[in-house]
Amino acid sequence: ATQISTTLRALDKIERLGWKEVAKLLGSGRKDKSGDFTKGANLIEKQIKLIEEKIKETTPKNKDILEIVKIFKAYNFTNFKFDPSVIRGLEYYTGVIFEVNLTFDVKNSKGQVIQFGSIGGGGRYDNLVRNFGNLDFPATGISIGIDRLVYALMQKKEFNIKSNKPVVICVFDKNSIAEYVKLQNQLRLANISVEIYSGDGNLKTQMKYADKLGLPVVIFYGENEIKSKKVTLKNLKSGQEISIEIESLVDEIKKII
Repeated sequence: ATQISTTLRALDKIERLGWKEVAKLLGSGRKDKSGDFTKGANLIEKQIKLIEEKIKETTPKNKDILEIVKIFKAYNFTNFKFDPSVIRGLEYYTGVIFEVNLTFDVKNSKGQVIQFGSIGGGGRYDNLVRNFGNLDFPATGISIGIDRLVYALMQKKEFNIKSNKPVVICVFDKNSIAEYVKLQNQLRLANISVEIYSGDGNLKTQMKYADKLGLPVVIFYGENEIKSKKVTLKNLKSGQEISIEIESLVDEIKKII
């Protein structure tokens, strides 16, 4: 094992062992209660001290994480936190990593109140796709424990999904993603299926995408609309376009779909 992988494996044990024991694993090694010795990463004291300071930080400084926090706030998410001690077991991650935990109580088959803990995790990997072909394609992935998640939702009586075609928010400027997310969140809270166009095409390409999928309506939210706090809806059934106040968005969308 490399020194980096040994270091990461040690840090992954913080929740179970505590910092004092993990510090031993970062150094020469640690002997457990049974007498078994685990060889450490052989970091020097200065390096261990620096790691301790870093994992105690509560405010992110990395620009990618700051951008994610900005988007989360646009969604009005409050149940997230920055945790430098989070470690993923696979070594192909090259950027931000994350874990998803259920924070509410559920009952198991015996009627006991339990918490599921982690139900998903993932991160950014810039080089993994290249290993399976000649395409240099950075990506972000996540794996989710579907069976655990469905069981928890059933416990909360929230597993009631209706299948319908989504509304698409067209992207005029990728620097305005946070504004698009606010619209998306407003519609999702009203149980309206909606997506922000995720490709790189211009408006014509985005409209072709919507037509191909047979979507009922698209939302235009460009610079002028953002300034005036209005949105433009295009009914793809009739071809009609209307400009409305943001407060009327949900009601107008429901009339179309």
